[in-house]
Amino acid sequence: MFTVLLLEEKTKNRFLTRVKEKLKPTPPTLQKCEVKGGAPFFVLKLNYEKGEIPWDKVVHHAGRSAKSLVMPDEITPPEDSGIKKYTPEYLPFILLFNTAIKQISEDVIEPRLRRITIIDERAILAKHIEKAVDIAGEITVITKNKERYDAVSQAILNKTGAVIRTVDEVEPFTNYVIAENIENSDTQAKVYCLNHSNVTAREIYVQENIVIPEQYEELRPAEIDAITFASALYEMCGVRELESLSA
Repeated sequence: MFTVLLLEEKTKNRFLTRVKEKLKPTPPTLQKCEVKGGAPFFVLKLNYEKGEIPWDKVVHHAGRSAKSLVMPDEITPPEDSGIKKYTPEYLPFILLFNTAIKQISEDVIEPRLRRITIIDERAILAKHIEKAVDIAGEITVITKNKERYDAVSQAILNKTGAVIRTVDEVEPFTNYVIAENIENSDTQAKVYCLNHSNVTAREIYVQENIVIPEQYEELRPAEIDAITFASALYEMCGVRELESLSA
């Protein structure tokens, strides 16, 4: 469960209307939204004077959701407000992985010759990596959570006979790199990533947005981008079907 914060700046109006608003301000509204396949979420709407966002009211009405509040990109709460802006943790990388697998599977390179390196420090993709085994001849993983990947690799080896190796760096003959973050790298591979810095590659694909199913899209406030909204539904409302999306 989560709360979306939407702020509307009060427009300049006639004197009597302004006086009325001062004496009896428009109260905040909190709307509950039911979600198919998951917990509900709320939309909190507040009016505010230019440059005077009432963060104390936001905290009061958002309650516990103030610690992970979904809000438009251009809004950032003060550090001492008691509010923390929600940042997606897992779903964006899963969606990037799905997109990469979809595109790689359609590539002209023969599956047995495809070599994929996955840079996944937090082992977010561990339970999804079997999708890569189905379309490539060699899979290597760079991770800080080797234990998690060792367990998954053993299960895949027992099931399919495929070997997933953990390595320390991108190997020279890799065709594709899938990474949450990648920096200071020089490779001839095609790189799929969320963030990159100082990277030279054959091609760099950065996933910026997705199309979500209509039943969830119709719930999405226009001020919130699709990936952030889908991530909130997945990570805080438990809508697991969203982990199968791709661009």
